[in-house]
Amino acid sequence: MGGFVDRHLSEDVFILLVVGIALSYGGLALVLNLSEVLGAFLAGIILAEVQRTQVLEHLVLQVRDLFLPLFFFYFGTTITLGEGIPMIPLLIILLIWSIAGKIITGYYGARFYGLSKKVSLRAGLSFTQRGEFSVIIASMAIDTIRVFSGIFILSSALVGLLLFGWAPKITSALFPKKDKPKKYKVPEG
Repeated sequence: MGGFVDRHLSEDVFILLVVGIALSYGGLALVLNLSEVLGAFLAGIILAEVQRTQVLEHLVLQVRDLFLPLFFFYFGTTITLGEGIPMIPLLIILLIWSIAGKIITGYYGARFYGLSKKVSLRAGLSFTQRGEFSVIIASMAIDTIRVFSGIFILSSALVGLLLFGWAPKITSALFPKKDKPKKYKVPEG
C-alpha cells in the first residue's frame, strides 16, 4: 500500500480514502458484533504500517479534530444514569487506587531518570489523566459497566485536570525554594 499512498498522498481525495477505510472497518466490526470503535482503531493500526505516518498524520489531523469530539459526544449519549451510579464504593476505591498509582509511578519513573524530587512529584501529579483509549475500551462494555466506566473516566479526568493545573502549586508548597546565602563583596583597600 506504500506505493499507492506515495502516488495519492498530496491529493485531497486521500483524506476521504482514509475516512472511508475507518468507516469500512467500523462497519465490518459491527457485522462481526464488535464495537465500531474497535474496527476504526484497527484501521488506524493498519494505516500506520504504511511507514508514512508523519505525512499521514499531518493530512488526517483536521479530520481527527472533527471526529474526535463527535466520538466523545456519542459515548456520552450512550451512558444513561436512569438507575443512578452503580457500585459507588468500588468507584471511589478505584479512583483513589488509580490516581495514587499513577502519581507513584510518575514520581518513581522520573526519579529513575535522575530528576529532582520536586520535578518528579510534579511529573507524577501531571500524569493522572485518562486518555481516549480508556473511552474506547469503555464503549465496548455492557450498559451497567459502561455507566460505571464512564463515570470513572469522567471523574478521573476531572481529578487529573485539577492535579495537572495544581501540580506547580502543590510541589512548590511541599518543596519550597531554599534561600541561597548572599555573597558579599569585600571592599578593596
